[in-house]
Amino acid sequence: LHLFELAHRHPPVDRLLDCAMPYMQELARRTSQSNHLCVHHDMRLVVLARAESPEPMSYSVRQGSHFPFHDDRVSARVITAFQEGPRRESYLDELVGTGRNLASRRRSLDERLLQIHKRGYEEGPSDTVSGVVDICFPLFDNFGAVAALNIIYMRHRDTKMSVPAARDHLRQISEQISRSLGWPGPAG
Repeated sequence: LHLFELAHRHPPVDRLLDCAMPYMQELARRTSQSNHLCVHHDMRLVVLARAESPEPMSYSVRQGSHFPFHDDRVSARVITAFQEGPRRESYLDELVGTGRNLASRRRSLDERLLQIHKRGYEEGPSDTVSGVVDICFPLFDNFGAVAALNIIYMRHRDTKMSVPAARDHLRQISEQISRSLGWPGPAG
């Protein structure tokens, strides 16, 4: 019901899902890894869609799940890294949260976000699940970054595709989704 409410409160969500789902399913088939699409909503990270791996074993995040928008979530970091102006500052405040050493944590996180932006994606061991590699790219429309697409790369005996190959497929799919949403591309 929460996902239904979110979709009807924000009509662009329908367009995002219509554009992304066929590509996400193609990505799952190509890589044999599950993937999911997240957006920022009301200080939360919301999983709007997922595509399951065709393999008998995979790791996925349930559609409709929501998590605090904190710096321990790869999708939250990627979404924030590609924001501009006041929105970036607001998202950065949410990522840092509260507690001790806020100024130091903010500077460190800001540097990490600049590296993500420069690289164009984030990749590394999952902050939440041991043995999993998160690979995450932003999705853009004509106004800017609107979502993050994340592969949850799980290594197991029958894994055929490497992390770099999965990353390349994710990059291509992210660009295709973004172009279908009206993104003119990096030179645009």
